[in-house]
Amino acid sequence: MREVLDFSERTVRRRWREVKGALREDLTVWTRHYLKRLLDHTREAEREIYLRAARHERTPGRRDYRNGYYSRDLGTELGLVRELRVPRTRTAGFVPQVLDRYQRRRPAVATLLRDAFLAGASTRRVGPLLAPLRGERVSARPVSRITPALAAEVAAFHRR
Repeated sequence: MREVLDFSERTVRRRWREVKGALREDLTVWTRHYLKRLLDHTREAEREIYLRAARHERTPGRRDYRNGYYSRDLGTELGLVRELRVPRTRTAGFVPQVLDRYQRRRPAVATLLRDAFLAGASTRRVGPLLAPLRGERVSARPVSRITPALAAEVAAFHRR
Protein backbone atom coordinates (compact mmCIF):
# COMPACT_ATOMS: atom_id res chain seq x y z
CA MET A 1 0.00 0.00 0.00
CA ARG A 2 1.42 3.35 -1.05
CA GLU A 3 1.19 6.46 1.11
CA VAL A 4 -0.34 9.43 -0.63
CA LEU A 5 1.65 12.65 -0.20
CA ASP A 6 -0.43 15.75 0.20
CA PHE A 7 1.24 18.83 -1.31
CA SER A 8 -1.79 21.04 -1.26
CA GLU A 9 -1.19 24.72 -0.52
CA ARG A 10 -2.85 24.45 2.88
CA THR A 11 -0.72 21.50 4.00
CA VAL A 12 2.51 23.06 2.77
CA ARG A 13 1.72 26.33 4.58
CA ARG A 14 0.97 24.51 7.82
CA ARG A 15 4.18 22.47 7.66
CA TRP A 16 6.24 25.54 6.75
CA ARG A 17 4.87 27.37 9.82
CA GLU A 18 5.89 24.41 12.00
CA VAL A 19 9.41 24.40 10.55
CA LYS A 20 9.80 28.17 10.94
CA GLY A 21 8.57 28.03 14.54
CA ALA A 22 10.99 25.23 15.42
CA LEU A 23 13.91 27.04 13.77
CA ARG A 24 13.11 30.33 15.48
CA GLU A 25 12.82 28.65 18.87
CA ASP A 26 16.09 26.74 18.45
CA LEU A 27 17.96 29.80 17.20
CA THR A 28 16.72 31.91 20.10
CA VAL A 29 17.85 29.32 22.64
CA TRP A 30 21.29 29.00 21.03
CA THR A 31 21.68 32.75 20.60
CA ARG A 32 20.78 33.33 24.25
CA HIS A 33 23.30 30.63 25.27
CA TYR A 34 26.12 32.26 23.29
CA LEU A 35 25.15 35.72 24.51
CA LYS A 36 25.53 34.45 28.08
CA ARG A 37 28.96 32.99 27.30
CA LEU A 38 30.05 36.20 25.57
CA LEU A 39 28.95 38.36 28.50
CA ASP A 40 30.61 36.05 31.04
CA HIS A 41 33.94 35.98 29.18
CA THR A 42 33.89 39.72 28.55
CA ARG A 43 33.39 40.54 32.23
CA GLU A 44 36.13 38.08 33.19
CA ALA A 45 38.53 39.79 30.77
CA GLU A 46 37.49 43.20 32.15
CA ARG A 47 38.31 42.06 35.67
CA GLU A 48 41.71 40.79 34.56
CA ILE A 49 42.51 44.16 32.97
CA TYR A 50 41.31 45.94 36.10
CA LEU A 51 43.46 43.76 38.37
CA ARG A 52 46.53 44.08 36.09
CA ALA A 53 47.22 40.40 36.69
CA ALA A 54 46.09 37.08 35.24
CA ARG A 55 44.73 34.27 37.37
CA HIS A 56 47.38 33.02 39.88
CA GLU A 57 49.85 35.64 38.63
CA ARG A 58 51.93 37.69 41.08
CA THR A 59 52.85 41.11 39.74
CA PRO A 60 54.08 44.31 41.45
CA GLY A 61 51.42 46.39 39.66
CA ARG A 62 48.51 44.30 40.91
CA ARG A 63 45.57 46.51 41.93
CA ASP A 64 43.29 44.08 43.81
CA TYR A 65 42.42 40.38 44.21
CA ARG A 66 39.67 38.18 42.83
CA ASN A 67 36.78 37.42 45.15
CA GLY A 68 34.57 34.97 43.28
CA TYR A 69 31.30 35.69 41.53
CA TYR A 70 27.67 36.42 42.14
CA SER A 71 24.97 35.55 39.67
CA ARG A 72 22.07 37.53 38.31
CA ASP A 73 19.52 37.36 35.54
CA LEU A 74 19.28 39.82 32.67
CA GLY A 75 16.21 40.50 30.55
CA THR A 76 17.19 40.96 26.91
CA GLU A 77 15.46 41.23 23.58
CA LEU A 78 16.03 37.46 23.24
CA GLY A 79 14.35 36.68 26.54
CA LEU A 80 15.72 36.10 30.01
CA VAL A 81 19.41 35.19 30.24
CA ARG A 82 19.69 33.28 33.51
CA GLU A 83 22.54 33.16 36.01
CA LEU A 84 25.11 35.45 34.47
CA ARG A 85 28.37 35.23 36.44
CA VAL A 86 29.37 38.69 37.62
CA PRO A 87 32.97 38.74 38.91
CA ARG A 88 33.89 40.47 42.19
CA THR A 89 37.06 41.81 43.73
CA ARG A 90 38.00 42.02 47.40
CA THR A 91 37.79 45.79 47.74
CA ALA A 92 34.66 45.98 45.55
CA GLY A 93 36.36 48.52 43.31
CA PHE A 94 35.69 46.59 40.11
CA VAL A 95 32.58 47.60 38.17
CA PRO A 96 32.00 45.78 34.86
CA GLN A 97 31.45 48.15 31.94
CA VAL A 98 29.47 45.62 29.92
CA LEU A 99 26.66 45.48 32.47
CA ASP A 100 25.54 48.48 34.47
CA ARG A 101 25.31 48.04 38.21
CA TYR A 102 21.87 46.80 39.34
CA GLN A 103 20.67 46.56 35.73
CA ARG A 104 18.10 43.78 35.37
CA ARG A 105 16.94 44.43 31.83
CA ARG A 106 18.34 45.93 28.66
CA PRO A 107 17.02 49.38 27.60
CA ALA A 108 15.17 47.84 24.63
CA VAL A 109 13.13 45.72 27.05
CA ALA A 110 12.24 48.82 29.09
CA THR A 111 11.12 50.46 25.83
CA LEU A 112 8.96 47.42 25.09
CA LEU A 113 7.35 47.69 28.53
CA ARG A 114 6.76 51.40 27.99
CA ASP A 115 5.21 50.85 24.57
CA ALA A 116 2.84 48.20 25.90
CA PHE A 117 1.74 50.60 28.64
CA LEU A 118 1.28 53.44 26.17
CA ALA A 119 -0.79 51.16 23.94
CA GLY A 120 -3.32 50.98 26.74
CA ALA A 121 -2.36 47.93 28.80
CA SER A 122 -2.56 48.51 32.55
CA THR A 123 0.56 48.07 34.67
CA ARG A 124 -0.78 44.75 35.93
CA ARG A 125 -1.57 43.45 32.42
CA VAL A 126 1.79 44.29 30.85
CA GLY A 127 3.55 41.41 32.65
CA PRO A 128 1.30 38.59 31.42
CA LEU A 129 1.18 40.13 27.93
CA LEU A 130 4.96 40.14 27.55
CA ALA A 131 5.67 36.84 29.35
CA PRO A 132 5.70 34.74 26.14
CA LEU A 133 8.17 37.16 24.52
CA ARG A 134 10.56 37.49 27.45
CA GLY A 135 10.40 34.05 28.97
CA GLU A 136 9.53 35.53 32.36
CA ARG A 137 6.68 37.45 33.86
CA VAL A 138 7.18 41.12 34.61
CA SER A 139 5.58 42.42 37.78
CA ALA A 140 3.66 45.69 37.88
CA ARG A 141 6.46 47.40 39.88
CA PRO A 142 8.97 47.86 37.00
CA VAL A 143 6.22 49.15 34.76
CA SER A 144 5.15 51.56 37.49
CA ARG A 145 8.76 52.76 37.81
CA ILE A 146 9.01 53.38 34.07
CA THR A 147 5.69 55.22 33.78
CA PRO A 148 6.59 58.45 35.67
CA ALA A 149 9.16 59.15 32.98
CA LEU A 150 6.31 58.98 30.50
CA ALA A 151 4.21 61.68 32.15
CA ALA A 152 5.00 64.25 29.45
CA GLU A 153 4.29 61.78 26.62
CA VAL A 154 1.02 60.66 28.17
CA ALA A 155 -0.09 64.28 28.76
CA ALA A 156 0.71 65.14 25.12
CA PHE A 157 -1.24 62.09 23.99
CA HIS A 158 -4.28 63.10 26.04
CA ARG A 159 -4.18 66.65 24.67
CA ARG A 160 -4.34 65.34 21.09
